[in-house]
Amino acid sequence: MNRGIYGAAAGMKSSQDWLDVVANNLANVNTTAFKRDGIQFGDWMERNLRADGGRGEIIGTMGSGPAAQDTYVTYDLGNINDTGRQLDFALQNPRAFFALQGPNGETLYARDGAFERDSSGQLVTREGLPVLDVNRNPIFLDQGTIKVDENGNISLTPFGEEDAVEVAQIGVFFGPTEKVGRTYFRSDQMTPVDSPNLRQGSLEGSNVHPIESMIQMISLNRSYELAQKSISTQDEQTGRLLDALRGN
Repeated sequence: MNRGIYGAAAGMKSSQDWLDVVANNLANVNTTAFKRDGIQFGDWMERNLRADGGRGEIIGTMGSGPAAQDTYVTYDLGNINDTGRQLDFALQNPRAFFALQGPNGETLYARDGAFERDSSGQLVTREGLPVLDVNRNPIFLDQGTIKVDENGNISLTPFGEEDAVEVAQIGVFFGPTEKVGRTYFRSDQMTPVDSPNLRQGSLEGSNVHPIESMIQMISLNRSYELAQKSISTQDEQTGRLLDALRGN
């Protein structure tokens, strides 16, 4: 294949891959505690260039065009928005996570602190996943007024009583994570956070910057179109060259 056409096609594919990531970020601009994704690129099929017609020493390298290598997560803190709900919690430490019991018994981690109390009194997420304490055990709460300090200690004042009783501590953990789904993370190297700086009655917003993402989409669409035009132009030039060689 013509090297120029191949490079332009690789550019189109890279623009489309990047566009998919940006579009997914924009789709989650209103998702609680969503962390935007980025993408890394490198040269595809990079090869060595040698002197003396390929028989001598290496004098450089040449790539065949850009290619997506991996995606990554940006953990910047989103805006903290007050809700006034007793069971809404925001983590002001950008690398801290709540621990949840996943559907298959595995421990998942998330920053979305919009919790509820189910019919049995268990503290769960909006999707029904149990929230875990600092020892990774489920949390059960009786009816009453709930207050949570910045370290995640839950104090409960039962209805009809005056004195608050500390009943549990919300587990907050830190460590390297792998994103699974929109807002869940997985890790086997998490450790408890001593000072999680938890804020009750608030939720963290998405850290997607909509204007910046829209500008990226416009730029990527233009890059895609330019690469497409480049392929058409090179194809036409190749056709003219072949016609000239045939004597047409």
